[in-house]
Amino acid sequence: MPTTRKLISLTTLSVLTATCFNTTADAAVRWKGSRASDGTITFMVQDQMTGLENALTIDPEIMRHDRPVMVSLDVDADAGRQGLSLVWTDSEGVVQTDRLDLDNILTDEFNVSHARFRVDRHQSRPMRIDESMTDALGQVEIDVLGPAGELFDVLQTDRAQVDPEFGLPGDVTADGHVLVDDILQVVSNWEDWCPEGADCPGDVDNDAVIGIADLLVVLQQFGQTAAADDGGPSRLIHFQLVGGSWTGDANGIHPQVYTDEEGWGPLLENQLQPIADQAAFGWDLWMHNPAGYWYDHDYTWRAPDGETQPMVFEQFAFARSSRPNLLELDPVRDFMEGRSARMYGYVGLPRTYPSSTGDWTQQPDHGSPDEVGRFYGDLLQQGFRGVGHDASAHHPADSPWVTSMVPELRARGVEVFLESIPMRNKPHLLGQSVVAEYRHWQGFSEALPNMFFSEDEITEAGGRAIYLVGWPLGMAPGDSGYDPDFNLHQWQMDTALELLGEGKTVAINMAGLVRHGYDITPLVVAAQ
Repeated sequence: MPTTRKLISLTTLSVLTATCFNTTADAAVRWKGSRASDGTITFMVQDQMTGLENALTIDPEIMRHDRPVMVSLDVDADAGRQGLSLVWTDSEGVVQTDRLDLDNILTDEFNVSHARFRVDRHQSRPMRIDESMTDALGQVEIDVLGPAGELFDVLQTDRAQVDPEFGLPGDVTADGHVLVDDILQVVSNWEDWCPEGADCPGDVDNDAVIGIADLLVVLQQFGQTAAADDGGPSRLIHFQLVGGSWTGDANGIHPQVYTDEEGWGPLLENQLQPIADQAAFGWDLWMHNPAGYWYDHDYTWRAPDGETQPMVFEQFAFARSSRPNLLELDPVRDFMEGRSARMYGYVGLPRTYPSSTGDWTQQPDHGSPDEVGRFYGDLLQQGFRGVGHDASAHHPADSPWVTSMVPELRARGVEVFLESIPMRNKPHLLGQSVVAEYRHWQGFSEALPNMFFSEDEITEAGGRAIYLVGWPLGMAPGDSGYDPDFNLHQWQMDTALELLGEGKTVAINMAGLVRHGYDITPLVVAAQ
């Protein structure tokens, strides 16, 4: 039977458009980025109700062209603040950060899922932030160079937007966003009947006929972009030691991980590629002290006066001046992005409170959000999704790192990990994620439940719990139960499988297991 087509009237289309684009009075917050004809990039935050806006323009001539501009969008509903934060690398190779804010504009609780994304997918890559980051809304990576035009436009709406995991309703042309071309596809095929199994452009709701219902879906999603769906964090993490937590050879890193001549090539060849040969996907990466450990400095750390120890928070600052190639993590990022995987970094202790024993130098600026680039900029530029801190479970409630820096990191979409397990006299730390060795989970949370928070309490408060599988309780070198003939790798494999089977998240040195002849694919399967 021949198909019959009818044109929908422009009047009807105008009414439908006006109806579907109508927003409530509180749907007024907007984030925008655009490139001018001279190449400069302007970022802007706006409140469409009051007309307030804040903008920043960056000249690509002062930027390193082979790294993207990292844009993070956030809101602080309690404070009524809307924010846009930036990270880029200047032409001298130094990571820079900035932030745009509008204060006292949000009157109602902001729902992070009520935001429509629109981007130029040829030079911008959007990503929604998972719900655990609370105030963080999304991230957009921007190419430094490209044609003029709109780069992204993110608008607060009065309804939940599509979950990218389930595709993008209304994207008839399958180009990643819903725009005029999708409306035209529906209108040009108006009232077509679709034989079973036939390709039927415009049948958005799959009811075999193209009509009002299909047009409504397209109009409701107009301007929406299919922001990247990273699938969330993996429950299996490769633990990679870079810089240790001990004194030894000055700032030494094993040559199978990094050398100043080869950069991070040894890490890829000797550690990560052997893992990927067995399991290309399904695991994340934890880099322990990625900028090395340092003890040729003036700060004390659990040592007698006049002596120094390596676990300092400024490891990136020392690397910039002494081993700058350590900060060229681009190959590692590319490798992990090719596997749709996350990267986490572990750095030293932010010393924003006085030591009760006086065994370290107090540094309040570790808690200043204005210094986020100095202490975290390289991790932010390389897209690290989380950062852990040595002995951070001891921070008091008035530590500026807890009250100011942690919220800044979370607003930028960075998960914060405490080490080790918080005690019950520090309830202000609940809500953050926790990483601890398996033996510490046993020796603290399980053995002393009246003193330490449990895994369930940590996760119920919004954090994650990571079990670092190293040595059994009481059997590590130096412990009374140490046995040099103990088959550590078999125990690690068995313990990791058991924990993953219980639904827990595990960090383990998988490269070591591969080198000792173990098949790690059961770990990947157990983590799914």
